[in-house]
Amino acid sequence: MKTFYYLHVILLIISTLCFTTCNIDDDPVDDQDIPESIISSKTAVIGAQGGTLVYDDGTTLVVPKGVLTTDYTVTISKIANEQIFGSVENRNYYDISGLPIGTKVDLTFPCPLGKDPAFVGILNYDPETYEMVQPEYDYDSEKGLISVSDFSLRDLIVKKKRWIVEWGDKMPEKGATQKILEVPFYNQISGTCWAASSVMLAKTISPYTGDQKSVEIPDFLRDMELGFDTGIGVYSFMKVLPGVFQKLTNGGAVKSEFYWSQENCFNEIVKIIDAGKPCVLYMAVHGHAVLVVGYKTVPGQDYSKYGLYIHDPNGYNPPAQDPEDGGKWKGGMYWYRPFDWFHQGYTLSTSMLLIPADPMHSNTSSQTIGFPSLPFSDGSLLSFKYYKEVAGTISIKWDSSEVSGYKWMTKEGSKYVKTSVLPETTKSIEGKINIWNADLGKPAECLVNLTFTNTKTGKVTYSEDYQVTIATDKSKYVFTFNVDTTLWLKNNGDVSEIPFNFKCSLKTSGGDLLDSWEVDFKIKGAQPGAYNYIRSYMSPKSKIYMYNSKFLADLESGCTVTGGGFRIMEETNMPMFKKVVFGIPKITDNKTVTYNVRVRLSALELNPAEWNEYNLKNCKALIKEAQYYSNGYTSLNTSGDWTIPITIDKNSKNKTISLDVILGTICNGVTTSDEYGHGLIDIYLVME
Repeated sequence: MKTFYYLHVILLIISTLCFTTCNIDDDPVDDQDIPESIISSKTAVIGAQGGTLVYDDGTTLVVPKGVLTTDYTVTISKIANEQIFGSVENRNYYDISGLPIGTKVDLTFPCPLGKDPAFVGILNYDPETYEMVQPEYDYDSEKGLISVSDFSLRDLIVKKKRWIVEWGDKMPEKGATQKILEVPFYNQISGTCWAASSVMLAKTISPYTGDQKSVEIPDFLRDMELGFDTGIGVYSFMKVLPGVFQKLTNGGAVKSEFYWSQENCFNEIVKIIDAGKPCVLYMAVHGHAVLVVGYKTVPGQDYSKYGLYIHDPNGYNPPAQDPEDGGKWKGGMYWYRPFDWFHQGYTLSTSMLLIPADPMHSNTSSQTIGFPSLPFSDGSLLSFKYYKEVAGTISIKWDSSEVSGYKWMTKEGSKYVKTSVLPETTKSIEGKINIWNADLGKPAECLVNLTFTNTKTGKVTYSEDYQVTIATDKSKYVFTFNVDTTLWLKNNGDVSEIPFNFKCSLKTSGGDLLDSWEVDFKIKGAQPGAYNYIRSYMSPKSKIYMYNSKFLADLESGCTVTGGGFRIMEETNMPMFKKVVFGIPKITDNKTVTYNVRVRLSALELNPAEWNEYNLKNCKALIKEAQYYSNGYTSLNTSGDWTIPITIDKNSKNKTISLDVILGTICNGVTTSDEYGHGLIDIYLVME
């Protein structure tokens, strides 16, 4: 006989969990959706003389003499399709009802003979609040009985009416075994560990093509109706998540299971991994979800020396303690955790599993590209830069209340507010995107493709590939980009609110799709020259005005060829934020040719009428800073007259110089502002 002397209560309603329910039309039809029912019941009247109630399978309730002062009708019912724990072969479920608060009882439950005591247990819980307790109990392996004696905790008989008996066995001796599945990885942002783990699992069982929208973390948040930082609760994980998962993966079947015996849970995970399937594991003791991708055993069947390999969506490499989260240890992909880590010494440590019906598909990508969101705590970024009265930023944030699962936010003062349309003064889009390589065997040579599509016309206005190499060190690769609005807007005089789609794709070096995400937005089309402005900070009243600057850029392009000589190819006046194209003869021999592109920027005198009330006269442009980009940034002087060299040979393709000028204003000989406006000229040299 084995006696267990512990009594431990865990409230599953903790600050990191919520219990949100929603109607999912696409729930799979399985035992998780069949309402629970009563198989049969036994009833007896028990009063002051005490009494015994015996159910058909031998489950027995004894109330000692003198505990009650009047008669009560007591019922034992056996439950099928239990609403949270489901119909598991190695469990029995009972409801005991009819007794008042504080009643002292003795209980006996049948259990198979000869089981290892570490794999036998009993749980008492409230089906409405999910509060759980594991009472002291004896297991008699020779008689096959679990006994709970002198049980009288307040409220437990009345409110925690459900009793669950569980049993299991040690897994067969596996010796020194290590098995790891190669599974894609994504990192979480804020409290989205369960959603990030679900996305990892989704990408292993539901392949998609470039014509399909990839399932992402905000899709799970939206369809589960769960907030950014609220986490997930027992009911949502067990009953709602499987249906949402199937919907988002176009039929990827999964089931959920609940465990309080970590040994039995470990056994189930090993079976799942051996079947070629990863699974989501939620651990109440950590308040955290991970994806289990492997396990390790040693000879001797000592579970304390076993362990699991997990994808921890925290994305830490190397693993480290987070001082801002109570010093919790956090890891990343393929993080090995010993068995004891999963229960942290608690005698009752509940866990939930999300288990796929099928193994990983053969087209699973080991390289993934993350979808960023405010607060960008993972170091990612996706924002538009614009100029209004002051420089501003419009950033993306996941939001489960939005149909798209996200919204665009701009900061006003100390608060972020929703923005429906980007202003016509939007300068650029910038991003820092996390890319992961779960293939530990070799680095990955990939392409990142950025594509803008005007969804009003259906035309792709910009598409560019960028080469990246992702190492095998379990760390993220951060892909950084900044694309000027003039390169993708191409509104051709359309000054309405123009809808766009921006798609960020990860591809093989040969162009095959590995992973992608996409977002939609609207931007106000600009009037001709609307980007051409400077901004002045007016003193003494600190009032800000916007106006077209009337800046002109005189561009001269010449070339130096073998033997000397100089010739004018084209001369033009262009406003700022424009594109200038020059045709250049293609080199056909082995010579190297240097072209000198000369840019002369001058400004006309400015006297806007609205400045008169401030007595500001004789206003002119002031060049604060200037630089150009061509295979790297190079600073220029502030003279406004520059010569920029470009060297090409027969292998050169089209070249681009991006000239960025930061402008200010000087009036009456005094600089009026430390605030800047920007001018941008893109000079394209096309090999003809």
